[in-house]
Amino acid sequence: MGLGPEMMKTDSVHELTAGDRTNVGALLSAIETETGDMGAWFTQARTSEELVWATWDGQSEDGRKWGKNYGREVFPWEGCSDQRVRLADAAVDELAQLQMTALTGAQILATAQEASDVDAAGRVQTLMNYELKQRLRPELWREGNYAVQWAGIFGHSLIHTGWETPWTTGREVLTEEGLAELLAAVSGFRFPVSGSDGVPGSGDEALAVAVLEESALDVAEGLLESDRSGELMAVLRERYPTLSERRLKGILRDLRRQGEAEFRLPVKLPGKPCVRALTPGVDVVYPAWVDCMKDAPWVAMVCRAGEAELRAKVQTEGWSPDFVEGMIKHGPGRVLDLGALVKNLSAQVNRVFNRGARETWRTKVETNPTAYEYFHIFLQTVDEDGFPATQEVVLHPEVSKEGGPVGLDRLLDYWMPGSCFTEIRREFKTSGLWETRGVPEVIESEQWVRKGITDSLMDRTALLTRPPLKVNPRRLVSNKGRADVRPGGKVPNSPGDDTDWMKPPQMDDLPLAMDRQIERRAANLLGLADAELPSPKVQMHQQWIVTNFLTQMREVALKILALDQQFMDPLQVSRVIGAGPLPY
Repeated sequence: MGLGPEMMKTDSVHELTAGDRTNVGALLSAIETETGDMGAWFTQARTSEELVWATWDGQSEDGRKWGKNYGREVFPWEGCSDQRVRLADAAVDELAQLQMTALTGAQILATAQEASDVDAAGRVQTLMNYELKQRLRPELWREGNYAVQWAGIFGHSLIHTGWETPWTTGREVLTEEGLAELLAAVSGFRFPVSGSDGVPGSGDEALAVAVLEESALDVAEGLLESDRSGELMAVLRERYPTLSERRLKGILRDLRRQGEAEFRLPVKLPGKPCVRALTPGVDVVYPAWVDCMKDAPWVAMVCRAGEAELRAKVQTEGWSPDFVEGMIKHGPGRVLDLGALVKNLSAQVNRVFNRGARETWRTKVETNPTAYEYFHIFLQTVDEDGFPATQEVVLHPEVSKEGGPVGLDRLLDYWMPGSCFTEIRREFKTSGLWETRGVPEVIESEQWVRKGITDSLMDRTALLTRPPLKVNPRRLVSNKGRADVRPGGKVPNSPGDDTDWMKPPQMDDLPLAMDRQIERRAANLLGLADAELPSPKVQMHQQWIVTNFLTQMREVALKILALDQQFMDPLQVSRVIGAGPLPY
C-alpha cells in the first residue's frame, strides 16, 4: 500500500513494496505543514545569522550612525559611532577550528571483539584510513567545516552520507580487427558467410572464428541490413553499454570510411562514499519532534543542479525523462521558499548585509535563481517481506503535484546503521534538535552590551580629540540656538565667560573592565580559552566539545564503512588492504 494522509499525520510505519508509488501529495503536505510550524525557529535562525554577521537595520559601511539610514534623528549626534562587534562570529570560528583540528588529527582505530578478529580489525582500520585520510579528506574537510559552523550558528546541523558513482569521458578507438575479435569472442554467435558462388550469406553458418578471413565490417553491415541487426547491436552494446544505437551505427560508418573509428565514450568510475553538510530549515526539513535522526519517519533534503547535470541524471541515475523535462519546462527556482515566512514573522523586516557585492549577490539570487532545486526525500518503511527499508523519492512540488511525474520512487538499495543522516548538535539541554541553541542565541545580550561599550568609548575618544567649543549663546545662530554636543560642535557658555573648549567626562577604567568581564563570561559559557578562567575548567569544557564532535563524526565513519561493505569493488578493496579475505 502507498503512503496515505492518515499515516503521514501519525508518522506511523508504512509498507512500500517495489511496485508501489509514494503518495506525493501527502509528502508535500507534511513538508509544508512542518515548515509553517517552524516559523518561530526560522525567526530565531535569522536573528542568529544577523548576529554572527553583525548586521542590523540602518547600518553603514563606515561604522557610523546616519539619520538617512535610520529614518530618524540619531543619538547622540549625527555620525556617532555604530561599530560592528563580532563576539559571536569569533566564538563560532574558534569552536569550529577546535573541532576540525581534532578531527584531522584524530587516529582511526578499529578494535577487535575477539582474538580471531585481530587481522580483520587491522584491515578495516587500513581501509578507513584510506577513506577518511586520503580519498574523502578534502570532502570531509569542506563539509565538516560547514557542519560545525552551522551547528554553532543555528544549534544543530545534519550530515548526509550516501554513495555516488562518478562519470568521466574517455576516448576509444575501434578497428576492423578489433571488431572481428569482438564478434569472435561472443560465445555461440554465428553469422552467414560467403557460399561457393561468392554471395555473402548463401553458405552455411559457422562460428565467427572460422571466418576471420571474411571482412568483419562486411559481415557486420550485412547483419545490420538483415533481420539480425538486433543481434549485432546486442554484441556492440555489451562492449559499449553507454552508447546509443544511433551512435553505434555511426561508429560502423566511420569504420568503413576511415578504416578505424575514434569516438567519445562515457566511462563509469569506481563508486565512492560522499558526505554533504546540511543547513537545518534551508537544506533539509524533518519533523520537529525528532530527537535523533534514526527516528525520523521522513527527511526531505533540498538538492540543486544545473540544466546539464539535470539532463544527465536520466542516464547516470535512472531518473524519469518526463520529470526532467517537466523541471526544465518549469524553470529554475526554489522548492523551499522561506523569504515571505521570515519577513512576516521577523521584527526586522529590512535585512541589511554589508553593502556592495554581498547585497548585490543576495538580491540577484533571491529574484533570479539559476539553479534547479528539487526534493530528495528519504522515507523509513518496510519492504514486501516486512524488513526495515528506506524509500527514495525525488520530486518537485509543482512538477510532481496532482499525479505528475517524479524523478525516482524506489526502495533504496543500500543499508546503514540508523539512517543516512547524522545530527551534529551543539548542546544536549533540550530533546528536539530544533530546540538546541546556537552560539549567537546564548551570547546575544553580551554582544549587544559590548557594542554599547565600544560605541561609548569611540564617542568619548571623538570628543577628546575634537572637543566642542564653548561660545556665547548669541553665536549659536547657525544651530538655531541649540547646543550641538558633537566633535567640533559649539555649546553655549555662561555669560561673561571666555571662549573655551568643553571638557568631556573624565576617562576611567570601568568600561574596559566591563568589556573584559563580557569576554570572560562568553568564554566561560562556550568553552573558549581565557587567561582569567581556571585552566582545568577550560580543558574539561574543550575536551567535552571535542569528544562530542568526534563521537558524532564516528557515526559518519560507520556509515561510510557500511557503504564500502556493500558497494566497493573487491578488487579496489584488495588494492587498499592487500590480498586475502575481505574483512567483512
